[in-house]
Amino acid sequence: MDTVNEILIKAYAGLLTVALPLAIAAISGSIVVFVLAWQLKQSRQKLRDLRLALEQRATPDVLMQGLKMYPDVRQLAERLQGSELVKRANVDEGNRVRRIETLMGFCRTLLGIGVLLAVVVVLGRYFPPGK
Repeated sequence: MDTVNEILIKAYAGLLTVALPLAIAAISGSIVVFVLAWQLKQSRQKLRDLRLALEQRATPDVLMQGLKMYPDVRQLAERLQGSELVKRANVDEGNRVRRIETLMGFCRTLLGIGVLLAVVVVLGRYFPPGK
C-alpha cells in the first residue's frame, strides 16, 4: 500500500515526463492561433476601410468593390444598394471582431498553460521527485 507521499511523488514524476512536450505544444499552438487571429484582423481592417468609404464617399469604384463582396445586393434598386452594403459590412465586421476576440482568448489560454508547464519543468530540474 502506497502512502500519500509516495503517490504524490509518482504523480509529480509523471507530470515531469509530459510537462515539456505539452508546454512546447501549447506555446506552438498559441503562436499558430495568434497568426490566424492576426490574419483575420488584417481582413477586418480591409472590410472596415470599405465600410467607411461606403459611408463617407461612395464612389463607383467603392460600390463595385462592395458589390464584389456581396453580389446578391445587385438585385436591389440602385438607390438601396449603398445602405445595404454598409449594413452588411457592419454585420461582417462585428462577426470578425467576435472571432478575433475568441481566437485571442484561446491564444492567451494556450500561452498561459504553456508557461505554467514550463515553470513546472524548471522546478522539476531544481526539485527532482523523491529528493
